[in-house]
Amino acid sequence: MIRLRRMRPEDWHIWKELRLRMLEDSPIAFTESLAQAEQNTDAQWQEFTGRSSGKNSVSVLAVDSAASEDAHADGTMSCYVEENGTAWLAAVWVAPEHRGTDLAALLLAEILGWVQAQPGVKTLKLGVHEDNLRALAFYRRHGFIVRGEREPYLLDATRQEIIMELPVEAPPA
Repeated sequence: MIRLRRMRPEDWHIWKELRLRMLEDSPIAFTESLAQAEQNTDAQWQEFTGRSSGKNSVSVLAVDSAASEDAHADGTMSCYVEENGTAWLAAVWVAPEHRGTDLAALLLAEILGWVQAQPGVKTLKLGVHEDNLRALAFYRRHGFIVRGEREPYLLDATRQEIIMELPVEAPPA
């Protein structure tokens, strides 16, 4: 059974294994290549997990509750808030055997709950590679809108990332 939990600084080894799987499985979904990530030191992996559990960011892991010591994750979603109050979704991935289930929606709901609790955040944005049709469809189903903004894809300037956004409303009091 899969359960969601927030990533902690000591989860760097879980993040490392997960990130390498993500990059191998879905190279166009991220702005880092597998070869680049394989060069990271343990200190760099630790730095990322420390940042992703900071005041302005969160990462959620989908872990197998039957696995000992949470040694394996099958999905993740991260979010950070910029100084201007815009929240950005990042590092989204679900293992192939869990695609087509509700896992991605559960991860998004967890992130949205966190975003709604952040003061002053009005918009959640993300960038999606123009060829990542499955991700584009998922985000559209969940209310994200394409407003025409695009950016060059960092690993191939001939391709683009489509910027999508979702208006964020605070939950009712």
